[in-house]
Amino acid sequence: MAVPAVSAGSVAGFNTKALSQRLNWVVDVRGFLAMYVLLHHAALNIDASGALDDLWSVLHVAFGHGQFRVDIFFVLSGYCLTLGLRGATRIANFQDFILRRSVRLLIPYFAGCAMSVLLLHFWLGTPTGTHWDYSLPVTEGSVITHLLLIHNWWPQYAITLNHPYWSIGVEYQLYFLFPVLLWFQNRLGPWKSLALVTAVGYLFWRLSFTTHVGNPSVFGSSPYYWALFSMGISAARLGTPQPGHIAREVSLLDKLAVGLIVLMMGLWWGVECMRYHGHVADPITSFFVGLITLLVLLYGRQIGLFALVSKLWPRRFLRFAGERSFSLYLVHAPMLQIVWLLLVHPLHLHSAGEQVLLEMLAGSLLSLLIADLFYRCIEQPSHEWSRRITRP
Repeated sequence: MAVPAVSAGSVAGFNTKALSQRLNWVVDVRGFLAMYVLLHHAALNIDASGALDDLWSVLHVAFGHGQFRVDIFFVLSGYCLTLGLRGATRIANFQDFILRRSVRLLIPYFAGCAMSVLLLHFWLGTPTGTHWDYSLPVTEGSVITHLLLIHNWWPQYAITLNHPYWSIGVEYQLYFLFPVLLWFQNRLGPWKSLALVTAVGYLFWRLSFTTHVGNPSVFGSSPYYWALFSMGISAARLGTPQPGHIAREVSLLDKLAVGLIVLMMGLWWGVECMRYHGHVADPITSFFVGLITLLVLLYGRQIGLFALVSKLWPRRFLRFAGERSFSLYLVHAPMLQIVWLLLVHPLHLHSAGEQVLLEMLAGSLLSLLIADLFYRCIEQPSHEWSRRITRP
């Protein structure tokens, strides 16, 4: 991830070195998250022919929770976009901002859609009993809604064509909400605005769930991600005081606002547990995952977490995967299905654990190889084109 250039309206004296360090750490985190979601989908992309042995149980426990990766991603997205403003309190030119973001996101995304459609038409369009079947069938409505990036609003289209792509629609729609969330941050402050956006976002999700309008599933319109995106904005604002200003203490009203929203979400979480006998609504869990991510972004360096992680992580590999994380996200699902068809299925392994392990190893290698080519040929040029557009 390249360090953003100074935007129009950015604050003079902004600490560029600190910004670079934060963005580099985010790239590493994105590398970890991208690899986790790849392994998560690999663990799911087997059929029911193998015995569910101990190895399968271990791998399923370790890699069976992919949703939290998406939660963290949306917090990081709001965080990076806000850091890119370099202390500015608003987007000076929204038209240039949305054009730049569109070039960076849509060119690789449309290329991924084209790749998926071709593979589905010539090779991957037949159900096999694996996780890839969720991408089927691809209809005219599926293609049109994906091209318009509104596919996540319809349950029959959201995860067709390429099942991870539902979140890209949510991400693109959040770009248009970004100026509004910034306005709330500037008017109310990071904590009170976060409490307000959380309440509004989850209210809209609950209305969608009650009325069955707008695809309220975890792969749908997802208005509760407004809250997680706002958490990233808050983390950037709170962690980056303007030059010449001393970070003020959190006011009593701020503490009450955040405490109340956390209490309400916790009570709601408990009610869902009792109502569904242990089944916890994923959107409510997402709130707490996002809140933890916000706290890590704020206090991870102070408590030595970043230093510890930097010693434990294979930094070179994570930087490689992090820079290509979007490309990896776009290509990995069909690559896993290709590995299943060409390697895992023909071997007729009797152990589900062995199927998963082989799918993970071979699928990771193929996905990383294709993602690297995709990044060099498509995503990286799109970044260069976006830089030629006037900065927001």
